[in-house]
Amino acid sequence: MPVLPPRGRLIPPAGGGSPRAALAHHEAGVAVGEPSLAVGFGGVLPWGWVDNRPFLRCLHGLGLCRWRTCEFQRAEEVFEAMLWLNPSDNQGERMYLPLVREGRRWPADG
Repeated sequence: MPVLPPRGRLIPPAGGGSPRAALAHHEAGVAVGEPSLAVGFGGVLPWGWVDNRPFLRCLHGLGLCRWRTCEFQRAEEVFEAMLWLNPSDNQGERMYLPLVREGRRWPADG
């Protein structure tokens, strides 16, 4: 099971490293954070509030993992949701969206 340390970085168990394993860990992190939001939440989670960062980091990782595993539509949904949650885009989702929308593979995978 992943651990969310005080700085909010998701740490997978030893022996991880595959995109699929990372995807499972980020999904778990998002599942931990989502119940904290009210049903139909339409507000923002500013990066400047440090307590929002662990959840935003998990969402960011989830989007990257979905992109890496060629789940382009699902990656796009995560990145778009992040722009609504954190309009200042401190993690750079605006940079990834065009690539994901074009169906470009993860850069390291060619």
